[in-house]
Amino acid sequence: MRWKCFVMLVLCGFFSSPLLAEAIKLDEASIPKLLAESPQSELSASLAKEAASRFQSESFDNQYHTLGFIEGAYESHSGNWEQVSPTGVAKPAISAAFGLRKKMPYGIQVEGSVSQYKRSTEFPGISTSSFGFIPQLSLKIDLWKNLAGSYDQSQKSRFQSHVDIASLESKLQTHLLVNQARMLFWEIAGVDKRVSIVKKMQEAARTQEKLAKQRQDMSIADSGELALYSSKSAERRAKLLSLEYQRSALVEALSQIIPVLNGKEVLISAGRVDQIGPKVIACSQAIKNYPKAPTKFSPYHKLIKLLEDKLSHERELNQAHLKGELSLSATYSKTGSGEQYSETFKDSWESNRSSRKLLLNFSYPLGNKQAAYDHKQAADNFSFQSQKSQWEQSLNAKHKHMLVSFDYLVQAVQTQKMNTQFLYRSLKSVEKKYAQARLDVYQLIGEQERSLNNDLAMVDTQLQIVKAVLEYLSLFSEFPCEFNQI
Repeated sequence: MRWKCFVMLVLCGFFSSPLLAEAIKLDEASIPKLLAESPQSELSASLAKEAASRFQSESFDNQYHTLGFIEGAYESHSGNWEQVSPTGVAKPAISAAFGLRKKMPYGIQVEGSVSQYKRSTEFPGISTSSFGFIPQLSLKIDLWKNLAGSYDQSQKSRFQSHVDIASLESKLQTHLLVNQARMLFWEIAGVDKRVSIVKKMQEAARTQEKLAKQRQDMSIADSGELALYSSKSAERRAKLLSLEYQRSALVEALSQIIPVLNGKEVLISAGRVDQIGPKVIACSQAIKNYPKAPTKFSPYHKLIKLLEDKLSHERELNQAHLKGELSLSATYSKTGSGEQYSETFKDSWESNRSSRKLLLNFSYPLGNKQAAYDHKQAADNFSFQSQKSQWEQSLNAKHKHMLVSFDYLVQAVQTQKMNTQFLYRSLKSVEKKYAQARLDVYQLIGEQERSLNNDLAMVDTQLQIVKAVLEYLSLFSEFPCEFNQI
């Protein structure tokens, strides 16, 4: 019966163990690939915006495609037409036309068509029918608003600006998500480092607790010493549980950015915090070579330029809307007629019946639209200048903060490393004196706590350095340093 209970306990422990979760070794270099494989709400929104911008641009270009058309008409008359046309009464007429129409990006439209018709006329006692065939070529040229395609070109440039802005925003959003994932990656690596430090101290506390129990059994140590070691062992166990909770929360946050990690046990395969120092320091040294913010490495600088171009195109379009429209149309056609359809085609080429028509069309918007466009332009300028000022201030402030504060963090790590060496020697000396009964247990525990706190503080400072550089690279995403190349 006992062995059955034991088997049940083992099975319950096995199936409830987190080790059953699929383990995945996460390397920093694999983050962009995993992010690309994961559906992202924020990234999907920017990609959808980019796709919509491209669709609008392509839809605008569709107007330059050759258009085929077919038209048909049926015309009938009713009433007392004899009084209007004593020579005859027109019967229902049927006509059809087909052709090609082509709009060009130069303010020009060309159209070629062929039409046929059938007309019947009834005279007193006589009814006649005639057939016609009319090939026609027409040309329309814009002489003002869209002269040489200027209006169309401004529209095309505006749509292209939308595409370029959406594409850059998509890349920027991707880079921000990658850097957010990298920050969480290194925070998890930092937790793993803290866990390894606390575990060593917990093992030491357990060993000391066992030795204290043995000394108490031998009446060498009192219950107070044993209680102190037991307290430290429990305290470090609680610290480990707290770190495990922090790790699970960080993994959950990382899984929200990279959903393919959901339900998996994330193992940091190459994320030792103490190994990133050279890359980060080299990157910071490269940053210090620029007394002023290197905006050429920031997508925000390019985004400002694109927004400025977009505003310029909007201004051109607003001015064009205030103009009138003036166009010139020229049409040339020939006409063939006969008593049968088959005769009309030959007649259209052999006869001299042709026509030429010039049409000048002018229209101008009435009313005062200038004020409305002035208000819109002022609002667009204010919005652009506000956004530009905000981004430039952010770039300059982040660069200035990096130049000033990073040296402090580096010096802090160097100082903590020196302090680690001093504390290590001091701890060894205290342990030796305690073994010789020259120091009490409280002095030993105090020295151990100082060493533990220093090691944990050094991990925190190293993470602050990593986060500071990643936050900088989120704004200057194209900065040339090895730590920014993954």
